Amino acid sequence: MPSYTEEDMLIAINLVQNGLSQVKAAEEATVPRSSLRDRLKGIEPRKKAHADQQRLGPTVEADIISFLRLQDTLCTPLTHFQIRQLVIRILRSQGDHKPLGKHWVTRFITRSERIKSLKAIRVEFKRIEGSKSIIIRSWFDQLKDPEVTVIRGCNRWNMDETGIFQGVGINGLVIGQSEKRKTLKRSPHRRSWVTITEAICADGTSLIPFVIFKGDQPQQQWFPRDPSFLGNWRFTTSPKGWTTNEIAALWLKEIFIPYLKMTYRRELEMEAPLVEQGNTAKAAFLRCYFKARAAAFTEEKIRAGWLASGLWPINVMRPLSSKYVIPDEIEAEAAESGNPSTPPANTRAQFRYLNTPHSQSDVIQLAKAELGKDALTPTKRHLFRTIGKGLDDRAVELALTRDENRILSEKNDQSEVSKRKKLSKDPNQK
Repeated sequence: MPSYTEEDMLIAINLVQNGLSQVKAAEEATVPRSSLRDRLKGIEPRKKAHADQQRLGPTVEADIISFLRLQDTLCTPLTHFQIRQLVIRILRSQGDHKPLGKHWVTRFITRSERIKSLKAIRVEFKRIEGSKSIIIRSWFDQLKDPEVTVIRGCNRWNMDETGIFQGVGINGLVIGQSEKRKTLKRSPHRRSWVTITEAICADGTSLIPFVIFKGDQPQQQWFPRDPSFLGNWRFTTSPKGWTTNEIAALWLKEIFIPYLKMTYRRELEMEAPLVEQGNTAKAAFLRCYFKARAAAFTEEKIRAGWLASGLWPINVMRPLSSKYVIPDEIEAEAAESGNPSTPPANTRAQFRYLNTPHSQSDVIQLAKAELGKDALTPTKRHLFRTIGKGLDDRAVELALTRDENRILSEKNDQSEVSKRKKLSKDPNQK
């Protein structure tokens, strides 16, 4: 791949048009002089010149990239497999049934500068729906009520509950035999679910935690021999270690629990070799959580959390500036189209003379056969490409409509409630 971009080449061309020599323009824009000379002579870039020989032309790939970026913004990014299936469906709708290359998706991502493979973090859809700009603005408008504005920072609290697998550490990097690609790591004890409720104040203070173990009632052997460091922590139990309506009430989501989990897991890694399976596991858990809580719930971090969330001092622009918030214009674009529109696709279907053209590539091949390759001037070539793009648009629209109808049909089948049928009586039974 060239070490320069199309933008660099356009800058060099603009410099030459403004009176700079080709040599100096090429040096300043860091592009090859030979490539600049060819472009000034009207020679098209290699990708554009051979667009009709590709499965997807540069213009079509750019549209797909825009579509993928939109899907990422809407928190519905596509996997490699989904991209591959999307391209295959589009090609088939245009009559191209040839297999798609094994590494096509990987190379497509590699040659693009606007997309790359990312590690996806799964988030509950309700969190995504709640991160829209209009919802955040509406919620912050309620904080402007006179009854709310008079509340001082020392009286503003944020509460949440989190669940932690007792004995689960970090799946991080370890040192082992060089012949292996991965290795197993023994967990020090059985996995048991523990729920903890916490509350922090805008003035930087925090309340005592409320720990919920799995069991019938707290057992003395669960706690360390000297539990004095736990102070006045509260403990209770539930059949599965979960919160209940009586225990939980309403908890506001905040940013400290993820940091707290990570700190706890790091502390657990330090104690793992020393802990054996049994009742000592809960005592080790309490020691680890105590250290993690002390590291996470400092006055500085608590104040920083309230500041970053925009809850104190109240500042709606804080959450709206987050990269995870769906902008209004993106939401409006998705609402207008119903479903995000998939970009047009191009195909390199084998041309057969007198066959009806189905794609841009077919139109170009037909023009070459009728007029001759030398007779295709840049103007005529542009005209035929424009006509072919219209065919691509219609073919892709048809393919997406069929795919959307299939999905809606499956959802409709799943949502239908089957009617109860009266069982026929067996004449051999009374």
